[in-house]
Amino acid sequence: GIYLQKTNVGIVSTKKVLSIGGSFDWQSKVNAEWAPTPTTDGGIRQIAEYGDYLAANGDVFWDIPVGCENLMSLNGQVNFYFYHFGNRQNGGTYLDDKDPAGKYTTGVGLSSELGFRYDFIQPVFIFNFYEAQDRNIGEKNLGDMTTIAGGLNYWMMGHTVAFKGQFGATKIDGQDFGLSGTVQAQLFF
Repeated sequence: GIYLQKTNVGIVSTKKVLSIGGSFDWQSKVNAEWAPTPTTDGGIRQIAEYGDYLAANGDVFWDIPVGCENLMSLNGQVNFYFYHFGNRQNGGTYLDDKDPAGKYTTGVGLSSELGFRYDFIQPVFIFNFYEAQDRNIGEKNLGDMTTIAGGLNYWMMGHTVAFKGQFGATKIDGQDFGLSGTVQAQLFF
C-alpha cells in the first residue's frame, strides 16, 4: 500500500512493511518442439512433441523504519524466478524460429535492490542475474544477463511523486559489460 507520507518533518514511513510472496504457473502442452528440418524433400516441418510450460517465482520485500521520527528506513527486495520454455538445446522449438535473440529461454534468475532512505533521498544497490539453460552449444550464453548498478530515488512527495534513476553495467549473452541506465518518474493520484 501507500505508506510513505510527506509530513512537516519530512518524508516518513508510517508503518513497517514485510511482504513475502510466491507464484506458480503451469500450462499443459504449450511448448512445441519441432521435428528435424527436412533436408531435401522440401517438406513441411512437423511438431515432434509438446511439453509443459512452467514458471515459479518467490519474492521478499521490506521497508523497516529506523529512528524515532521514522525519517530513515532500511528497504529492499529480492525476487527469485524460474521459467521453463521447453528444451531449446537443439534449436528445435517454435521459440527458436520466433525468438532468435534468445529472450525466452529456460533458466533461473534473481533480481534484487537494497537501499537506505533518509527523508526524501534513497541510494540503492541493484543486482540482477539470469542464467539461461538449454541453448545450442555454439550459443551457450544466449539469454544470459547480469546487471550491477547503483541508483538514487527522490521521493519528492512520498509515493505520490517520485523520481528514480539507476546507472551501472549490464552483461548480455556472455558479451562484455556495457553501460546501462534507467530513469523513471512516478505520479500516483
